[in-house]
Amino acid sequence: MKLKKLAITLMTTSLIMGINGIPAMAAENTVINENVTFENLNASSAVNTLRQKQWTVDKEAVYETVHHEAEGYYEDKKVVDQEAVYEDVLVSPEEGHYEQELVKEAWTETIEHPAEYKDVWVVDVPAHEKPIYETQVKTVCFYCNAILSDDADIVKHFKENHPGQNASYGMREVQVQVGTEWVDEVGHWDKELVKEAWTETIEHPAEYKDVWVVDKEAVYEQKLVSPEISHIEKVWVETKPAWDETVLVSPEEGHYEYVYLDPVAEFVNRLYVNLLQREADDSGLVSWTDVLKSGKEQGVKVAQGFIGSKEFKSRTISNTEYIKILYRTFLGREADSSGLNSWLSVLDSGLSRMHVFRGFAESDEFTKICQQYGIQRGNAVLMAPMDQNEGVTKFVARCYELCLGRKGDESGLNGWCNQILTGANTPKQAAYGFVFSNEFKSKNLSDTDYIKTLYRVFMDRESDGAGLNAWVNVLKNGQSREHVFNGFADSPEFQEICAGYGL
Repeated sequence: MKLKKLAITLMTTSLIMGINGIPAMAAENTVINENVTFENLNASSAVNTLRQKQWTVDKEAVYETVHHEAEGYYEDKKVVDQEAVYEDVLVSPEEGHYEQELVKEAWTETIEHPAEYKDVWVVDVPAHEKPIYETQVKTVCFYCNAILSDDADIVKHFKENHPGQNASYGMREVQVQVGTEWVDEVGHWDKELVKEAWTETIEHPAEYKDVWVVDKEAVYEQKLVSPEISHIEKVWVETKPAWDETVLVSPEEGHYEYVYLDPVAEFVNRLYVNLLQREADDSGLVSWTDVLKSGKEQGVKVAQGFIGSKEFKSRTISNTEYIKILYRTFLGREADSSGLNSWLSVLDSGLSRMHVFRGFAESDEFTKICQQYGIQRGNAVLMAPMDQNEGVTKFVARCYELCLGRKGDESGLNGWCNQILTGANTPKQAAYGFVFSNEFKSKNLSDTDYIKTLYRVFMDRESDGAGLNAWVNVLKNGQSREHVFNGFADSPEFQEICAGYGL
């Protein structure tokens, strides 16, 4: 969020895939097991109670047996009856010495230490007393509008302030200060340099090890103890034994099919196929089926785990494809063009993908699909602030578009929505945060362009010539941009815009 810094921590917890496909309560970036092949799908004994992999033979294989005789030849071969025996006798021992061998050259290590900062609070508007006025009917002087309390005061006033003139006074509505109200301080957090970045240099000495250097090798000589005893004979050398070979004439033809023995397991696999584009792994299938059958979670919450998983998000699909996937998964059909465009406009308005997911997952169509598999549908639980109030989210997204000329980032949308939802900021204060943000100021708008932007933000229209010139003159006459901002933000038009978003 490139606006005023907000001290907000958004914790989003939901039921998603755990390691190896096992469900767990964790943040929305858990990986679903991807190390699954077709061959190991039946590795778990538990999964066999849920589904079976069956091979269907379309055409039997044809084999025939062929006998092959042994192959080889005869040759003269020396047969050793008794090996010769030798022993080594040392004539002169090895001579040498130890030397130091360089293991590692001396080297210099440079460590770059980053600069250190601390957060400091900067006051933008000090706390102050704001006067409260009330309309009252008072006796006033028609010359100077002074309030006159009684007859003696009236005579004294005209004698001291308007001598020689006829007394002209009467009853009028005037603004009378009846008290004050306290306005809290407004500010923001900034970064202050505590310590400059610095470089540390460490000199490391060279490293050595002791090694043995042979100056003269040891000398041995072999001494025959007893000679070899042998004879020559004809021997058969078999190069290949006789064997029977089964020869495939034509291979078996067929295909693998999964037969699901449990409808809940079939529902789980349907989520794997539609959302992750693969068959369920054994552990994931067993775990998710148990979660649903035990009543720990219901259909929508399990589907939310798939949608929020790292594996699903890593597909980086477009908004169009995302909505088409939701149609297939939760409505059991392909998207129609009008419905597709309608949901795309919801995403374009600033609402999240999880918000759109909830619309599909809590539909009548998905309720019927869950009933077909014998499970409870349940409801989605969305924790992000941007998913709590559609009007608030659209209002914040509109501020991003009109003030900063871009789509709101997820952290920024969540931060500003949280401020409005918790009452930390009013819509006017949120708009103030955008208009006086560093990102907005960096646009360096002229006074004219500044006023035009306020018309779009606070009146939802382009400026008219007379109004534009009048406000520009206010700035030229020395009033601040904040003064002009308040004029627009306190207008009835902006109140109507806020009411349109339910604010």
